Amino acid sequence: MKTYFRKNLSTAVFLGLLIFIRTTFANEYVVPSGSMEPTIAVGDRIFVNRIAYDLKLPFTNLILKNIHDPKRGSIVVFESPIKPGLVLVKRLIAIPGDEVEIKNGFVFLNGKATAEPLPDQIDYHEVIGMHDHLVQRIPELYHPDYFHFRVPEGHFFMMGDNRDNSADGRVFGFVSRDLLIGEATRVIFSMNIDQPLNKIVAWQRFLKALI
Repeated sequence: MKTYFRKNLSTAVFLGLLIFIRTTFANEYVVPSGSMEPTIAVGDRIFVNRIAYDLKLPFTNLILKNIHDPKRGSIVVFESPIKPGLVLVKRLIAIPGDEVEIKNGFVFLNGKATAEPLPDQIDYHEVIGMHDHLVQRIPELYHPDYFHFRVPEGHFFMMGDNRDNSADGRVFGFVSRDLLIGEATRVIFSMNIDQPLNKIVAWQRFLKALI
């Protein structure tokens, strides 16, 4: 038995170190839905910097140290505030204290429009913070929704770039800081088995920057 443990000690140490790194510093996340299209595609495996915002006790949401404050426009991976254990990825639209108005998916942040689409334009560019990104719209899914609120202290408001096909902050509300897992910065690789054989691997998305 001792010989067995000696032979496998290095493997056990390696696995332990790997688990520690993945739960503390960095990890990858497979995107199962199209709520962030066209920025993130179904099947993208994205790199997540777990210490972009906070250092946490591994396997918990207990924050040990604040590192950086989340910034508007970043793509954030977080735990659902209404479904514990469900991991989501959305764009951070508003930070604590921001006033947000949403009219049929169009966002006004602190009294200013984040986009100015042309009359015949379906998809359009939206500017949140330092990020200029494309928003995907689906006319047949438009909803005449209206929201007007101020983001409370210690919370954040998230939305999907696929504006009409995303269950986001308009559904689950605000996300508290302790639920933030990290910032998504890059696509590692992309593979979708629901695609035709010659398109299962999306080579053009390998190492694609998200910020």
